[in-house]
Amino acid sequence: MANTTDIKKTATYAEYVINIKSNNSVAVFKDGILCENTKAGLRDIAARAGFIYEDKCTTQQLGSKLVDFLQTNGIVNKKEEKQMKPKSSPKNKTTNWKDEYDRVIQGDDRFYGVIRNNKMGIADIEGNLLTPIKYEEVDFLDNYIKVGCDDRWGLIDINGKEVIPLKYDEILTDFSDGAAVVKLDDMMGFVGQNGKELISPCLERVCANDGMSYWVLKDELWGLVGLDGKWLVKPKYDDYITISAEYDTKNAEGYTKVLLKNKEGILDALGNIVVPVEYDRIGVLESNHGRLIFTAHKNGEITTFQPSASDVERKNNKANHTEAEEEKSEQHSVSEKFAILAYWIANLDKQIQDDEIKTILTLSKAIQEFDDNEILAQLMIERLGTEQHNINDIVLSVEKEFREIMFRALVMVATSDFHITNEKMDFLDALPEIWKLDNDNCNAFIQSWVMNLTQRNPDKEFVIDEKTTSFNDLLKNKINKLITSIGKKLR
Repeated sequence: MANTTDIKKTATYAEYVINIKSNNSVAVFKDGILCENTKAGLRDIAARAGFIYEDKCTTQQLGSKLVDFLQTNGIVNKKEEKQMKPKSSPKNKTTNWKDEYDRVIQGDDRFYGVIRNNKMGIADIEGNLLTPIKYEEVDFLDNYIKVGCDDRWGLIDINGKEVIPLKYDEILTDFSDGAAVVKLDDMMGFVGQNGKELISPCLERVCANDGMSYWVLKDELWGLVGLDGKWLVKPKYDDYITISAEYDTKNAEGYTKVLLKNKEGILDALGNIVVPVEYDRIGVLESNHGRLIFTAHKNGEITTFQPSASDVERKNNKANHTEAEEEKSEQHSVSEKFAILAYWIANLDKQIQDDEIKTILTLSKAIQEFDDNEILAQLMIERLGTEQHNINDIVLSVEKEFREIMFRALVMVATSDFHITNEKMDFLDALPEIWKLDNDNCNAFIQSWVMNLTQRNPDKEFVIDEKTTSFNDLLKNKINKLITSIGKKLR
């Protein structure tokens, strides 16, 4: 113990004594033995005494405040003192067990490294030796301890049991994720918790994949290994690209683009095929609700894939949304609602043209400033079918102040490819009544917009149900007014 004349203030808690010296330095004793890691001792006392402190406190600040707290509150905690009473020292052990060794190093709050004759062993906090004193190096991990000797490394558990023998050049990970990753002769492999090799060191690279698997390189081909060290996909791919890294999308985790003989595909984190590896190029879109859509390009055609939540059963369910969050995710902006309706009306003839897509994007931004990628993502979702959204619900949910402008925009989309179907006209004819718009004004806009469109494109003809018709035939019962001010604004 320190000279009491040099102590400015002190406090006792259970087996601990805290001394604040006149120079404000702090000393912590446990069972009469000076703690080499003073702050660790103070943190242990604070946690047990219920004292809350800021992590940024220095050791001196924490020590002084903790002593004042204990003195002010008169905390002695006899029950805690009884519970934490140290075990009686083993037979033939001196009062200060550290004197038995050449040197003692505190590894963490649970273990010491003890050194004798340049060899090291592991002892618990009370000095009980857990391992033989035979190692040259140790490295304390969360639940395991790496031990090394003669340039070989192994792993022991917190009870001192050797779970991986000292035969590897390096232990890269412990068993936190299931299997340990080891390295030998510049090759990597996986070892199970029973110490047996699941995959012998034959891998050139091992890369973590969203905490659910590992991408591994063997014989210059990539495969996928689960956290238990077992093969999910044996090496077969030329390369891989992590989706979240390439596209920086917040919900792309777990999906990987794979490449094989100049073709691309998508796998989930467990190796399941989301998009077959047969496309020339795959793009990724994400809506503002976090839904992923993969656009697969081949021979000039685009196929879309939207992975479902069941594609990967995550052990720690990251998708626990509250009812409020789910309700919020179903809300759509004005431009999203328009994009959904516009895509739906353009797709009534089961064929989407480039000019229709361009019109939708242009008008979406005119109605309400919105990012093209978000609109495209919404359109790609709709290509999978309208089960994602109830068209009737969206029609009825359009706010009154946006109905007229959205009606006129839908007319522009319906006519942008110069192909009018009865289904399109029936939908446009029904909207004014649903949205409580003036039917005459709506018909007038249709007529005037088609007139304007034709005048600006004299070389094009309108098609009605696959039958070519002249402009006059189309409008013989429709022409009433010229183009309106909103039509000019959106054109």
